[in-house]
Amino acid sequence: MKTKFYLRKSSKKTTIYFEFRNGTKNKLRVSTGFSINNEKEWKPINQRIKLPSSTINAKIINSKLSDMESELNKLYVKMEMEDINIELITKIFNKIFGKKNLIKAKFQNKNIESNEYNGKSLNNVLNYYDYYVEKYQKVPLPSTKKLLKKVSTKAYKSSKKKLELFLSSKKIYNFTFNDINESFYESFIDYLYTCDFSINYIGTIIKRLKSVMKSSFDKEIHSNIAYLKPYFVAQFEIINHPYLNTSEIDKIINLKINDEDDENIRNIFAIQCLTGYRIEDLLNQLKNPDITTEGDKRFFHTIQLKTQNEVYIPITSKILKIISENKGKLPKYVHQNIINKRIKEICKEAGITKKYSITRTYGRERKIITLPKYKFVATHTARRSFCTNAYMAGVRVHHIMSISGHKTEKVFLNYVKVEKRFEAIKIAEHPYFK
Repeated sequence: MKTKFYLRKSSKKTTIYFEFRNGTKNKLRVSTGFSINNEKEWKPINQRIKLPSSTINAKIINSKLSDMESELNKLYVKMEMEDINIELITKIFNKIFGKKNLIKAKFQNKNIESNEYNGKSLNNVLNYYDYYVEKYQKVPLPSTKKLLKKVSTKAYKSSKKKLELFLSSKKIYNFTFNDINESFYESFIDYLYTCDFSINYIGTIIKRLKSVMKSSFDKEIHSNIAYLKPYFVAQFEIINHPYLNTSEIDKIINLKINDEDDENIRNIFAIQCLTGYRIEDLLNQLKNPDITTEGDKRFFHTIQLKTQNEVYIPITSKILKIISENKGKLPKYVHQNIINKRIKEICKEAGITKKYSITRTYGRERKIITLPKYKFVATHTARRSFCTNAYMAGVRVHHIMSISGHKTEKVFLNYVKVEKRFEAIKIAEHPYFK
């Protein structure tokens, strides 16, 4: 049994909705009657309006939501979960929100109670992909309490297309969740290998399929738990992506650039190298600067878009010099795609031309790709460079992670690109080896 508050956006307003679920046929979705001015002021995890808020009576609205939650908790204590039905929930909802003659609500064109979406069966895997992508762009994912991002939406659509092509090659035209088993998994993986995709891309496709299976399983559309089996693995390999050391970053910062647009892109990239910002967070900072002072130190203040963590990132002397040379202003916003396209040429001009080799697996073949280093540089290189350089400089791992947003030290250490030679020097400095 599940209950939640969530936002539903229309052309005129963003309304707070309430949802109750108990099994597949006992559901209620209905408006609370309250709306907010800006969906960014909504906290999906807490299911409340952020305070302070531009929405009038935001505190009162939050209080009503809390009252509903409190009454539900009392009901849970009194009764067995399976005995709680829509009539009881409706009575509480009417009491809190002053509704009369409450009618059970449904999503437009979605009849979940009959396991259909736009008239198509949701037990069909391809149909469920469409439903999943459309729904969770509007409603927060139960697992993350966040909306599906554009990049994730693109990944799900791409993964669905690969599955669709595989099924077409096998002349399978009604593929249901109950058809997913070890034999399917092995056959699908073999197909993806023949397409010469990288191991990590294949892993992404399987990861999306597992998410779709779990979501549909949670909605009791099927009872197949193949996605939980040990064989159903989303494969992954660590790639030796390059980072830029401090000397190379200085070359980029000191490069004389005549083109104003390229200079702006260089400054964005340099700041990312010196802060470890995710590119979306840095671009947001450029559009909405938030700089604060603590004592004699200045910081970028950021709420990370991916994690919603609040962080303060120190503004170094090199960053202050970049800002000073830019007439006291941060660089102008530039789309990430444009940065990735131009930064390679900028790095080439800065002399980042030494040969570099990346090893990765395509299909079943392990390949070594050797190119000038600048060819591998993108916005994510800057973030990786910050983490690696900070680590090599002796900054404590948990301090770097507080900025980078990595959840575990294991993941962080897989992310940083520390040379074995450097590790050997650090080990040799330990008293045991004196």
